[in-house]
Amino acid sequence: MTGMTYKIVHIFTSEQAHVHGAPLYEAIVRVVAKERSAARCIVTRGVAGCFENGETASHRVLDISHNMPVKIEIVLPGPELERVLPAIEELVGDGVIVVQEGGMIVHRTTGSLLPRSARVRDVMTVPPVSVGPYDGLRQVLRVLVRSEFDGVPVTDGNGRLLGMIGQEHLIRKTGLHATPGLLAALAQGEPEAVPEADLFPPAAAGMTAGDVMTPAGETVADDDLLVDAVRLMVKNDLKRLPVLDAERHLAGMLSRIDVLRLASVGASRRQALAGYGGSVPGGTPIGKARLLEVPRVAAHAPARDVLDVIDDEGRRVAVVDADGRLEGVISDKDLLPLVDPKARHRLDGLTAADIMRPVPAVSLAETVDEALRFMVEHRRQRVPVVDTEGRYVGMLGREELLRMLAPAHDDAPSAI
Repeated sequence: MTGMTYKIVHIFTSEQAHVHGAPLYEAIVRVVAKERSAARCIVTRGVAGCFENGETASHRVLDISHNMPVKIEIVLPGPELERVLPAIEELVGDGVIVVQEGGMIVHRTTGSLLPRSARVRDVMTVPPVSVGPYDGLRQVLRVLVRSEFDGVPVTDGNGRLLGMIGQEHLIRKTGLHATPGLLAALAQGEPEAVPEADLFPPAAAGMTAGDVMTPAGETVADDDLLVDAVRLMVKNDLKRLPVLDAERHLAGMLSRIDVLRLASVGASRRQALAGYGGSVPGGTPIGKARLLEVPRVAAHAPARDVLDVIDDEGRRVAVVDADGRLEGVISDKDLLPLVDPKARHRLDGLTAADIMRPVPAVSLAETVDEALRFMVEHRRQRVPVVDTEGRYVGMLGREELLRMLAPAHDDAPSAI
């Protein structure tokens, strides 16, 4: 392939050039790496050279030189130069920047969506939100409903991880009154609005986070390779992992969506490269993914029947027409405002079509890359999948995307 104009940015600087306490070359590499661009970058250290003031540098042992020349080269499609160059210019306080034009002969990439060098600390959620072992259950509940995780860490006064409290375990351990009214309040993130007696039974009075926590289980270090952490999550079907620093302090939390956000950046770069005529790996069709079986109901089904299906079989149902075409989705949260005993009459006469939410779906013919970008952009845990005729076939979940991103072994290719 030929014809696309590329730009080559040459930056001549030195080892002593720093920005914000870090070597200049490291800062520039980070800028290029974080851009959603089809760029590559290389840093080389010279064996000899000289500078404008006459200073010379040499690799010879007898010459005490601590300021060797450094050259940074960036090659990228011409249209992306205007976005990347200003950020680089702002960083270079000591150096020369030269831009050269070149014709792209071929640009191919075979890399996976998860960079092999990425560390857990690069994507984990910080700062970590936790409770202390002596905090009451209402505080635990307050953190749980306002967190994007379904579990809350318990830490001591020095920030060291003691255990975890998950939503389901909290209900089993305390007998939490999961009444419709309570669920509605929790869905709005307002446990304070619920009287203490309506939250927990008398037997749970005085219980603390330390009483209900479980051992922390699996953890990862902030310096661990991200791909290893993802394999651990896939192997044990974990939605999130506590991240510890070198002193075993809780440093952050790693969740599925954290990983998928990074993979989505890689998918965007592939899309950008393909738009410039570059060669990228063929996308894996969604049809090769393992789809979740989510119950389906007819659009004319009574709302009360939908409530029973969700209670018995899961947290979502797909609403389909007579031909099986997807019309919308109903989750337990959609039903919460209707199940309060004081408003039970609101269900009378309602059908699935009245309470469903029309949601975009992805086709079996589309690629997993496309589903990944959609899921991250809209913060969806599940994405409905339809066939070429629009008939509902299942749901694609975050856990399946994680499985496809992280092969079991380093020599096994990623599925996407």
